[in-house]
Amino acid sequence: MPTYALNTTNNAVTEYHNYNFSSFCSFRGRGYGASATGINRLDQGERDNDTPVPAHITVAQTHFTGLNEKRIRSVFISAAIENDMLFIVKSNTGHVETYTVKDSYNDLALRRHKVPCRRQGTRGASFTLSLSNNGDGYFVLSAIEVVIILLQRR
Repeated sequence: MPTYALNTTNNAVTEYHNYNFSSFCSFRGRGYGASATGINRLDQGERDNDTPVPAHITVAQTHFTGLNEKRIRSVFISAAIENDMLFIVKSNTGHVETYTVKDSYNDLALRRHKVPCRRQGTRGASFTLSLSNNGDGYFVLSAIEVVIILLQRR
């Protein structure tokens, strides 16, 4: 069963699995979660007992500029990434495209990464976009820019 924590500063929600705390506090700049089994520090790094922590973010389904059919021409992700990432585009028709965002620098600096979208990429009236660390690796997402091409059909 997941546990959810809300960052009230920016309204970001974090979902914790297999870590069912019922209370939370911040003490000397560190977050702690309490449950019937004890108190645990929440910011222990990118691994959980040496096990990689899979992480992903999914943007709500969006129509971008209206209900007309369109295709995604290109995507730019502003992010600091530790390893290669997966960028997934799913259209309202159910078609899914998966792209690899390469980490060429290995320095965790915030950079603008171009997603290598196919020239005749996914078509649809709306899209759901996801970014995943592919099972391992730290990342900080700042922005996703999407360039779309409007098609004539509705």
